[in-house]
Amino acid sequence: MIIMHHVDPETIAELRDLLDEELDAIMLAFAQQLPVQLERLEQASPSECGALAHALKGSAGNIGATMLAGAAGALEQAARTGEPEAIAAARARLCPLANATLDELRALGALREAP
Repeated sequence: MIIMHHVDPETIAELRDLLDEELDAIMLAFAQQLPVQLERLEQASPSECGALAHALKGSAGNIGATMLAGAAGALEQAARTGEPEAIAAARARLCPLANATLDELRALGALREAP
């Protein structure tokens, strides 16, 4: 049994009811864009980092990836302060959370591979 704590299953269920099969395309796009977003965040200057983290926070939040959205929000805040240590710590949390989020989305059946 997988314990879900990175993704809100109720949000996924609501999205499935609302969007039906369109959710598959949205989730696949999220999963495909996530590595690109993470790479851009790793390479971004502190001033760019805030906007990129804000975008990730929004996309993760929209699909119920609450922990990832929270971590992206923390990076956004760290970028506002401009403190290198805080930015580095917040960046370091993103990749493991992203992987766990994708694993949970798959376990919930919310992330299906492209046909």
